[in-house]
Amino acid sequence: MRVLLTNPPWHNIEKESGWLGVRAGSRWPHTWDYTGNMINPYLPFPFYLATATSFAKQQGFDAKIIDSIAQGHTYEEFYNEFKKFSPDILVIETSTPSLNNDLKIARKIKEINNNVIIIFCGIHNEIEETSFLEKYQNIDYTVYGEYEYPLICLMKALKNNQSFDDLFNVTYREKNGKVVKKPRGVLYDINKLPWPERDELPKTYHDGIAGDERPQLQITTSRGCVFNCLFCAWPQIMYGKRIYRKRDPRDVVDEILYNLEKYPYKNIFIDDDTFNISKEHVLELCRLFKENNLDKYQWAAMARADIIDKETLLALKDAGIYAIKYGVESFDEQVLKNAGKNMNIKKNIENILLTKELGIKVYLTFCLGLPGDTKETIEKTIDEAMKLPFDFAQFSIATPYPGSRMYEMYDKKGWIISNDWEKYNGSRYSVISTDTLNAQDLEYYHKLGWERSRMRNVTKHINSNEFEAKIKEHLEKLDSKDKVLVLQSANIHLTKEIIRKISSLCTSEIYILTHEKFNDEFKGLIPQERISDFNGAAHFDIELMKEDLRGLKETYDYKTVILPYSNEKRIGYENVEEVAKYFDIPIIGITIAGDVYYDENE
Repeated sequence: MRVLLTNPPWHNIEKESGWLGVRAGSRWPHTWDYTGNMINPYLPFPFYLATATSFAKQQGFDAKIIDSIAQGHTYEEFYNEFKKFSPDILVIETSTPSLNNDLKIARKIKEINNNVIIIFCGIHNEIEETSFLEKYQNIDYTVYGEYEYPLICLMKALKNNQSFDDLFNVTYREKNGKVVKKPRGVLYDINKLPWPERDELPKTYHDGIAGDERPQLQITTSRGCVFNCLFCAWPQIMYGKRIYRKRDPRDVVDEILYNLEKYPYKNIFIDDDTFNISKEHVLELCRLFKENNLDKYQWAAMARADIIDKETLLALKDAGIYAIKYGVESFDEQVLKNAGKNMNIKKNIENILLTKELGIKVYLTFCLGLPGDTKETIEKTIDEAMKLPFDFAQFSIATPYPGSRMYEMYDKKGWIISNDWEKYNGSRYSVISTDTLNAQDLEYYHKLGWERSRMRNVTKHINSNEFEAKIKEHLEKLDSKDKVLVLQSANIHLTKEIIRKISSLCTSEIYILTHEKFNDEFKGLIPQERISDFNGAAHFDIELMKEDLRGLKETYDYKTVILPYSNEKRIGYENVEEVAKYFDIPIIGITIAGDVYYDENE
């Protein structure tokens, strides 16, 4: 029996603008702005889907995995892959915000081959209800919760024409059309699961925490969490309860070594729900990392700040850890208590400061719109966050996924203003309006948090004495009327701060080359006639831009190009560098950390 397990396309792009979705592997499926590349900069590894693929192969199925989001597939390319493999069973991992998209795909697949069996899995609670199969006739089965083992049991029953009596975590139709729901079973021993399939998948997976270099090896050392946060969907929907299960540290390290031998991964990200629940587990992994020379790799993990201690942080540092992501959520104790995250704020701050003092990079996450949040508590959270020495801060709007206790609470209070699942995307929309905050308030504070966090680090580096000394060395080579071209190739705040700084240090004429969507950002900063924009080639594709570049080169006698970089190591800028070199003049590269690079470009 041929089985195709998929993370299908999820995007909406028209005329070189739109968005891309992130689904399988993400605890909070969401969308990103499209910038000219079909592959997201943030891309989690689809652990459930890849493990289920290995499990299926182990059990004798002719199984294949396709991650269209990681491969940048169009919908047509996905359908062609389906036709090419011609499976008996198609497994689709779905999610709340991508559900409508995934149902459309299922309808199209049935038009291509009405005999294929379609199974839905993933983080959406409706697939657990009998009403789902009653409503959507194109879906043949669902497997809800943590699905690897129950999916295998279902497929074996289908393959061998066996009874469904012993199945669990499954909904199906009987011959008379009645939909039956089998209850949740006992969670499978994760130390008996096979390692995830990776050979058939691309090497594009990346969570920026462990550094900018790619490819990145993503791994898990445990599943679940003992804490009681009402907003966290995976423990509630996927595991069905608060439970924490550890993998054998030796097996974790063996998996890492096996994959490093097969492929030259640059860094490692441990994608546990909460990495540091067990101090013993963390310390043993650190020991094995050192013993197996894994400390030479940059690696990172997600952890809880108030339960970490100095001994653990020192062991992590000694084992080579590069960064830790801490979920802080709020700086108001009552809000945290209301959300089920009884966190010690004082300890949080102490351990965040200690992490940074030890030379470990700090990533912080905040959730806006938790129970009890007001304008005052959110403003306090953003203000307090700006005082901490983070390298990156993420702000999200509280999104009550159906099936979570947050959804039940907010629904009961009348705070949910939309059941349009496509809007259940805390990176873009608010689907809640509480007694103290409406949706517009939350979207405003979400934007404010992001802007202040980005500006904070940019301003700190670009206005430092060290940066001023470095950039002056190159600006002194310019005459007062020389023309300087700045490329809008990075975080908009970085580019604008660079322009402000250069304007204060020299009298040269500054010009900007930007995608048209950023045009208004520069009005008032430099004269309108010095702003050149382009469309279509959002990712600085020189082949699409050549006519515009030729015109600029012939019209203006630029003396220097300034190229801002959104990351410290200038990774992923090959296209922009090619555009900069087109002008055959010196290039000054400036990173988000304030480092300056000079290229004569002769």
